[in-house]
Amino acid sequence: MSENTFISPRALLLTSMLVGCSQLPPSQHTPDANSPSSILIQNVIIAGTTTPVDIFVQNGRFQNIGALNQSADLVINGSNSWIAPTFIDSHVHFAYLSLSSAMLDGGVGAAVDLASPEAFIASDLAPMQMLFSGPMITSVNGYPTQSWGANGYGIECPDDACIVDAVEHLAKLGVGVIKMPAQSLTQHQLTTGVEAAHQSQLLTATHAMSDNDARMAAIAGVDVLAHTPTGILTTDTIQGWSNRAVVSTLAAFGGSTTIVNNLQAFHQAGSTILYGTDFGNLQSSGISATEIQHLQNAGLSGTEILASGTSAPADLWGFAELGRISVGKIASFLLLADDPTQNPIILTTPNEVWIAGSKR
Repeated sequence: MSENTFISPRALLLTSMLVGCSQLPPSQHTPDANSPSSILIQNVIIAGTTTPVDIFVQNGRFQNIGALNQSADLVINGSNSWIAPTFIDSHVHFAYLSLSSAMLDGGVGAAVDLASPEAFIASDLAPMQMLFSGPMITSVNGYPTQSWGANGYGIECPDDACIVDAVEHLAKLGVGVIKMPAQSLTQHQLTTGVEAAHQSQLLTATHAMSDNDARMAAIAGVDVLAHTPTGILTTDTIQGWSNRAVVSTLAAFGGSTTIVNNLQAFHQAGSTILYGTDFGNLQSSGISATEIQHLQNAGLSGTEILASGTSAPADLWGFAELGRISVGKIASFLLLADDPTQNPIILTTPNEVWIAGSKR
Protein backbone atom coordinates (compact mmCIF):
# COMPACT_ATOMS: atom_id res chain seq x y z
CA MET A 1 0.00 0.00 0.00
CA SER A 2 1.43 3.40 -0.97
CA GLU A 3 2.06 6.20 1.51
CA ASN A 4 -0.78 8.26 0.05
CA THR A 5 -3.37 5.49 0.13
CA PHE A 6 -5.64 5.76 3.16
CA ILE A 7 -8.71 3.73 4.05
CA SER A 8 -11.43 5.60 5.88
CA PRO A 9 -12.69 3.61 8.89
CA ARG A 10 -16.21 4.89 8.21
CA ALA A 11 -16.08 3.75 4.59
CA LEU A 12 -14.71 0.35 5.60
CA LEU A 13 -17.39 -0.11 8.22
CA LEU A 14 -20.14 0.86 5.77
CA THR A 15 -18.77 -1.68 3.31
CA SER A 16 -18.74 -4.39 5.95
CA MET A 17 -22.33 -3.61 6.92
CA LEU A 18 -23.47 -3.80 3.33
CA VAL A 19 -21.97 -7.25 2.89
CA GLY A 20 -23.39 -8.47 6.20
CA CYS A 21 -20.20 -8.66 8.22
CA SER A 22 -20.71 -11.16 11.04
CA GLN A 23 -18.27 -9.39 13.37
CA LEU A 24 -20.54 -6.40 14.08
CA PRO A 25 -21.74 -6.18 17.70
CA PRO A 26 -24.90 -8.23 18.22
CA SER A 27 -28.18 -6.65 19.26
CA GLN A 28 -28.56 -6.89 23.03
CA HIS A 29 -31.77 -5.08 23.82
CA THR A 30 -33.76 -7.39 26.07
CA PRO A 31 -34.61 -5.47 29.25
CA ASP A 32 -34.40 -7.05 32.66
CA ALA A 33 -37.45 -9.19 33.46
CA ASN A 34 -38.24 -6.99 36.47
CA SER A 35 -38.08 -3.74 34.47
CA PRO A 36 -41.20 -1.90 33.28
CA SER A 37 -42.19 -2.85 29.74
CA SER A 38 -43.09 0.78 29.00
CA ILE A 39 -41.65 4.05 30.30
CA LEU A 40 -42.74 7.63 29.66
CA ILE A 41 -40.12 10.31 30.35
CA GLN A 42 -41.93 13.63 30.48
CA ASN A 43 -40.54 17.11 29.78
CA VAL A 44 -36.93 16.04 29.34
CA ILE A 45 -34.44 17.92 27.15
CA ILE A 46 -32.32 15.96 24.68
CA ALA A 47 -28.68 17.00 25.06
CA GLY A 48 -27.79 19.80 22.70
CA THR A 49 -31.37 20.99 22.26
CA THR A 50 -33.51 23.45 24.20
CA THR A 51 -37.13 22.30 23.93
CA PRO A 52 -38.46 19.72 26.41
CA VAL A 53 -40.04 16.60 24.90
CA ASP A 54 -41.71 13.42 26.06
CA ILE A 55 -39.95 10.15 25.27
CA PHE A 56 -41.76 6.82 25.22
CA VAL A 57 -39.75 3.64 25.75
CA GLN A 58 -41.21 0.20 25.17
CA ASN A 59 -39.50 -3.16 25.51
CA GLY A 60 -36.13 -1.53 25.89
CA ARG A 61 -36.29 0.73 22.82
CA PHE A 62 -37.16 4.35 22.11
CA GLN A 63 -40.59 4.15 20.47
CA ASN A 64 -41.74 7.76 20.22
CA ILE A 65 -40.40 11.26 20.86
CA GLY A 66 -42.46 14.45 20.94
CA ALA A 67 -45.44 15.90 22.79
CA LEU A 68 -47.04 12.65 23.86
CA ASN A 69 -50.27 11.73 25.55
CA GLN A 70 -50.04 8.06 26.38
CA SER A 71 -49.92 5.84 29.41
CA ALA A 72 -46.96 3.79 30.57
CA ASP A 73 -46.02 1.35 33.31
CA LEU A 74 -43.59 3.92 34.67
CA VAL A 75 -43.73 7.70 34.30
CA ILE A 76 -40.55 9.70 34.97
CA ASN A 77 -40.69 13.43 35.57
CA GLY A 78 -37.85 14.74 33.43
CA SER A 79 -38.37 18.41 34.24
CA ASN A 80 -35.06 20.28 34.58
CA SER A 81 -33.25 17.19 33.29
CA TRP A 82 -31.30 16.38 30.15
CA ILE A 83 -31.06 13.01 28.44
CA ALA A 84 -27.99 11.69 26.61
CA PRO A 85 -26.92 8.26 25.30
CA THR A 86 -24.77 6.07 27.49
CA PHE A 87 -21.09 6.16 26.60
CA ILE A 88 -19.01 3.79 24.49
CA ASP A 89 -15.46 3.35 25.83
CA SER A 90 -13.24 2.63 22.81
CA HIS A 91 -10.36 1.16 24.79
CA VAL A 92 -10.80 -1.25 27.71
CA HIS A 93 -9.22 -4.45 29.03
CA PHE A 94 -11.96 -6.29 30.89
CA ALA A 95 -9.99 -9.55 31.02
CA TYR A 96 -7.30 -7.64 32.91
CA LEU A 97 -9.73 -5.82 35.24
CA SER A 98 -13.15 -7.47 35.37
CA LEU A 99 -15.42 -4.57 36.30
CA SER A 100 -17.83 -4.34 33.38
CA SER A 101 -20.80 -4.17 35.76
CA ALA A 102 -19.32 -1.16 37.55
CA MET A 103 -18.75 0.47 34.17
CA LEU A 104 -22.43 -0.02 33.36
CA ASP A 105 -23.39 1.52 36.69
CA GLY A 106 -21.30 4.57 35.79
CA GLY A 107 -22.92 5.13 32.40
CA VAL A 108 -20.79 3.11 29.96
CA GLY A 109 -23.12 0.90 27.90
CA ALA A 110 -20.65 -0.51 25.36
CA ALA A 111 -16.90 -0.99 25.04
CA VAL A 112 -14.14 -2.09 22.71
CA ASP A 113 -11.75 -4.54 24.37
CA LEU A 114 -8.35 -3.95 22.75
CA ALA A 115 -6.35 -6.94 23.98
CA SER A 116 -7.33 -10.08 25.82
CA PRO A 117 -6.57 -13.81 25.73
CA GLU A 118 -8.45 -15.74 23.05
CA ALA A 119 -10.86 -17.38 25.48
CA PHE A 120 -12.18 -13.97 26.53
CA ILE A 121 -13.54 -13.28 23.03
CA ALA A 122 -16.50 -15.54 23.79
CA SER A 123 -17.36 -13.73 27.03
CA ASP A 124 -20.98 -12.68 27.51
CA LEU A 125 -20.92 -9.39 29.40
CA ALA A 126 -24.54 -8.49 28.63
CA PRO A 127 -26.10 -6.05 28.94
CA MET A 128 -22.74 -4.44 28.14
CA GLN A 129 -22.34 -4.46 24.36
CA MET A 130 -18.83 -5.50 23.36
CA LEU A 131 -16.40 -5.59 20.47
CA PHE A 132 -13.25 -7.68 20.99
CA SER A 133 -9.81 -7.72 19.38
CA GLY A 134 -8.52 -10.75 21.23
CA PRO A 135 -4.72 -10.93 21.54
CA MET A 136 -2.52 -8.45 19.69
CA ILE A 137 -0.62 -9.78 16.70
CA THR A 138 3.02 -9.02 17.44
CA SER A 139 6.57 -10.16 16.71
CA VAL A 140 8.46 -12.88 18.56
CA ASN A 141 9.14 -11.48 22.06
CA GLY A 142 7.27 -8.33 21.00
CA TYR A 143 5.01 -6.04 23.00
CA PRO A 144 3.09 -6.92 25.18
CA THR A 145 4.12 -10.56 25.63
CA GLN A 146 7.19 -9.80 27.72
CA SER A 147 5.38 -7.53 30.16
CA TRP A 148 1.76 -7.11 31.27
CA GLY A 149 0.47 -9.25 28.39
CA ALA A 150 2.55 -12.34 29.07
CA ASN A 151 -0.45 -14.58 29.70
CA GLY A 152 -2.10 -14.78 26.30
CA TYR A 153 -2.49 -11.12 25.34
CA GLY A 154 -0.36 -11.50 22.22
CA ILE A 155 0.18 -13.85 19.30
CA GLU A 156 3.87 -13.89 18.37
CA CYS A 157 4.55 -14.10 14.62
CA PRO A 158 7.95 -14.63 13.01
CA ASP A 159 6.82 -13.88 9.43
CA ASP A 160 4.06 -12.59 7.14
CA ALA A 161 2.42 -15.99 6.71
CA CYS A 162 1.93 -16.24 10.46
CA ILE A 163 0.38 -12.75 10.55
CA VAL A 164 -2.14 -13.66 7.84
CA ASP A 165 -2.95 -16.94 9.61
CA ALA A 166 -3.40 -15.11 12.93
CA VAL A 167 -5.80 -12.60 11.39
CA GLU A 168 -7.85 -15.37 9.80
CA HIS A 169 -7.85 -17.33 13.07
CA LEU A 170 -9.08 -14.35 15.09
CA ALA A 171 -11.71 -13.54 12.47
CA LYS A 172 -13.11 -17.06 12.85
CA LEU A 173 -13.28 -16.53 16.61
CA GLY A 174 -15.52 -13.50 16.03
CA VAL A 175 -13.33 -10.49 16.73
CA GLY A 176 -14.37 -7.09 15.36
CA VAL A 177 -10.94 -5.45 15.17
CA ILE A 178 -7.35 -6.60 14.76
CA LYS A 179 -4.78 -4.90 17.00
CA MET A 180 -1.08 -4.79 16.13
CA PRO A 181 1.65 -2.91 18.05
CA ALA A 182 3.60 -0.72 15.61
CA GLN A 183 6.59 -0.65 17.94
CA SER A 184 7.10 -4.41 17.48
CA LEU A 185 6.41 -4.84 13.76
CA THR A 186 7.89 -3.52 10.54
CA GLN A 187 5.88 -1.36 8.15
CA HIS A 188 5.66 -4.31 5.76
CA GLN A 189 4.33 -6.57 8.53
CA LEU A 190 1.77 -3.96 9.54
CA THR A 191 0.66 -3.58 5.93
CA THR A 192 0.32 -7.36 5.63
CA GLY A 193 -1.85 -7.45 8.75
CA VAL A 194 -3.99 -4.52 7.61
CA GLU A 195 -4.61 -6.06 4.19
CA ALA A 196 -5.53 -9.41 5.74
CA ALA A 197 -7.87 -7.74 8.25
CA HIS A 198 -9.58 -5.65 5.59
CA GLN A 199 -9.99 -8.76 3.46
CA SER A 200 -11.93 -10.21 6.41
CA GLN A 201 -13.95 -6.95 6.74
CA LEU A 202 -12.24 -6.08 10.02
CA LEU A 203 -10.97 -2.74 11.26
CA THR A 204 -7.40 -2.45 12.53
CA ALA A 205 -5.96 -0.66 15.55
CA THR A 206 -2.39 -0.08 16.65
CA HIS A 207 -0.39 0.64 19.77
CA ALA A 208 1.94 3.40 18.56
CA MET A 209 3.31 5.87 21.08
CA SER A 210 6.17 7.50 19.14
CA ASP A 211 6.13 9.71 16.07
CA ASN A 212 7.90 7.11 13.96
CA ASP A 213 5.53 4.31 14.96
CA ALA A 214 2.39 6.42 14.46
CA ARG A 215 3.54 7.60 11.02
CA MET A 216 4.52 4.05 10.00
CA ALA A 217 1.08 2.77 11.04
CA ALA A 218 -0.63 5.47 8.99
CA ILE A 219 1.42 4.57 5.93
CA ALA A 220 0.55 0.90 6.47
CA GLY A 221 -3.16 1.77 6.40
CA VAL A 222 -4.09 1.13 10.04
CA ASP A 223 -7.55 2.54 10.84
CA VAL A 224 -7.39 3.47 14.52
CA LEU A 225 -4.73 4.71 16.93
CA ALA A 226 -5.52 2.85 20.14
CA HIS A 227 -3.89 5.67 22.14
CA THR A 228 -3.00 9.27 21.58
CA PRO A 229 0.81 8.98 21.17
CA THR A 230 2.92 10.33 24.02
CA GLY A 231 5.86 11.41 21.87
CA ILE A 232 6.12 14.75 20.07
CA LEU A 233 4.53 14.37 16.62
CA THR A 234 5.46 15.91 13.29
CA THR A 235 3.00 17.61 10.98
CA ASP A 236 3.31 14.72 8.50
CA THR A 237 2.28 12.21 11.16
CA ILE A 238 -0.70 14.30 12.24
CA GLN A 239 -1.83 14.67 8.63
CA GLY A 240 -1.43 10.94 8.09
CA TRP A 241 -4.24 10.41 10.61
CA SER A 242 -6.48 13.24 9.39
CA ASN A 243 -9.11 10.87 7.95
CA ARG A 244 -8.75 8.15 10.55
CA ALA A 245 -9.64 7.66 14.20
CA VAL A 246 -7.70 8.33 17.41
CA VAL A 247 -8.70 6.98 20.83
CA SER A 248 -7.97 9.54 23.53
CA THR A 249 -6.65 7.62 26.63
CA LEU A 250 -5.18 10.90 27.91
CA ALA A 251 -5.70 10.23 31.62
CA ALA A 252 -4.03 6.81 31.41
CA PHE A 253 -0.78 8.55 30.47
CA GLY A 254 -1.03 11.41 32.93
CA GLY A 255 -2.56 14.03 30.67
CA SER A 256 0.82 15.57 29.92
CA THR A 257 1.09 18.75 27.85
CA THR A 258 2.56 16.75 24.96
CA ILE A 259 -0.21 14.15 24.80
CA VAL A 260 -2.97 16.77 25.15
CA ASN A 261 -1.33 18.88 22.42
CA ASN A 262 -1.13 15.81 20.19
CA LEU A 263 -4.84 15.13 20.52
CA GLN A 264 -5.59 18.79 19.87
CA ALA A 265 -3.53 18.59 16.68
CA PHE A 266 -5.35 15.42 15.54
CA HIS A 267 -8.67 17.11 16.27
CA GLN A 268 -7.73 20.22 14.29
CA ALA A 269 -6.54 18.04 11.39
CA GLY A 270 -9.94 16.33 11.16
CA SER A 271 -9.28 12.99 12.88
CA THR A 272 -12.28 11.22 14.41
CA ILE A 273 -11.73 11.49 18.17
CA LEU A 274 -12.98 8.58 20.26
CA TYR A 275 -13.36 8.67 24.03
CA GLY A 276 -11.36 5.83 25.56
CA THR A 277 -9.74 5.22 28.94
CA ASP A 278 -7.44 2.18 28.57
CA PHE A 279 -9.47 0.73 31.44
CA GLY A 280 -7.35 -1.84 33.23
CA ASN A 281 -4.43 0.56 33.10
CA LEU A 282 -6.75 3.33 34.29
CA GLN A 283 -8.78 1.76 37.10
CA SER A 284 -11.67 4.14 37.77
CA SER A 285 -14.97 2.81 36.41
CA GLY A 286 -17.76 4.73 34.71
CA ILE A 287 -17.25 7.85 32.61
CA SER A 288 -13.91 9.32 33.62
CA ALA A 289 -13.99 12.91 34.90
CA THR A 290 -10.24 13.19 34.34
CA GLU A 291 -10.55 12.03 30.72
CA ILE A 292 -13.39 14.49 30.08
CA GLN A 293 -11.32 17.32 31.54
CA HIS A 294 -8.34 16.42 29.36
CA LEU A 295 -10.58 16.34 26.29
CA GLN A 296 -11.68 19.86 27.16
CA ASN A 297 -8.02 20.87 27.55
CA ALA A 298 -7.40 19.47 24.06
CA GLY A 299 -9.93 21.91 22.65
CA LEU A 300 -12.96 19.69 22.14
CA SER A 301 -16.31 21.40 22.68
CA GLY A 302 -18.99 19.85 24.85
CA THR A 303 -20.82 18.70 21.73
CA GLU A 304 -17.64 17.08 20.41
CA ILE A 305 -16.88 15.39 23.73
CA LEU A 306 -20.39 13.94 23.83
CA ALA A 307 -20.01 12.69 20.25
CA SER A 308 -16.60 11.15 21.05
CA GLY A 309 -18.29 8.79 23.50
CA THR A 310 -21.59 8.22 21.70
CA SER A 311 -22.35 8.78 18.01
CA ALA A 312 -18.74 8.69 16.72
CA PRO A 313 -17.81 5.27 18.19
CA ALA A 314 -21.29 3.91 17.43
CA ASP A 315 -20.79 4.75 13.77
CA LEU A 316 -17.17 3.61 13.52
CA TRP A 317 -17.30 0.36 15.48
CA GLY A 318 -20.77 -0.66 14.32
CA PHE A 319 -22.80 -0.25 17.51
CA ALA A 320 -25.72 0.61 15.26
CA GLU A 321 -28.39 0.53 17.97
CA LEU A 322 -26.58 2.84 20.37
CA GLY A 323 -25.11 6.33 20.33
CA ARG A 324 -28.19 8.50 19.80
CA ILE A 325 -31.52 9.36 21.42
CA SER A 326 -33.75 8.48 18.48
CA VAL A 327 -36.71 6.25 17.67
CA GLY A 328 -35.75 2.63 17.17
CA LYS A 329 -32.49 2.77 19.09
CA ILE A 330 -31.92 0.77 22.27
CA ALA A 331 -32.99 2.82 25.29
CA SER A 332 -29.59 3.06 26.99
CA PHE A 333 -29.40 6.58 28.36
CA LEU A 334 -28.28 8.97 31.08
CA LEU A 335 -30.50 11.43 32.91
CA LEU A 336 -28.43 14.48 33.80
CA ALA A 337 -28.78 17.67 35.84
CA ASP A 338 -27.32 19.85 33.06
CA ASP A 339 -26.74 19.88 29.31
CA PRO A 340 -23.51 17.94 28.64
CA THR A 341 -22.90 19.88 25.45
CA GLN A 342 -22.51 22.97 27.63
CA ASN A 343 -21.12 21.28 30.75
CA PRO A 344 -19.55 17.95 29.71
CA ILE A 345 -18.25 17.08 33.19
CA ILE A 346 -21.89 16.45 34.18
CA LEU A 347 -21.64 13.19 32.19
CA THR A 348 -19.54 11.74 35.01
CA THR A 349 -22.28 12.15 37.65
CA PRO A 350 -25.57 11.06 36.03
CA ASN A 351 -28.71 11.23 38.12
CA GLU A 352 -29.87 7.94 36.59
CA VAL A 353 -28.39 5.34 34.25
CA TRP A 354 -30.67 3.15 32.12
CA ILE A 355 -29.40 0.23 30.02
CA ALA A 356 -31.77 -1.27 27.44
CA GLY A 357 -34.78 0.01 29.35
CA SER A 358 -33.54 -1.21 32.73
CA LYS A 359 -32.43 1.11 35.51
CA ARG A 360 -29.02 0.42 37.03
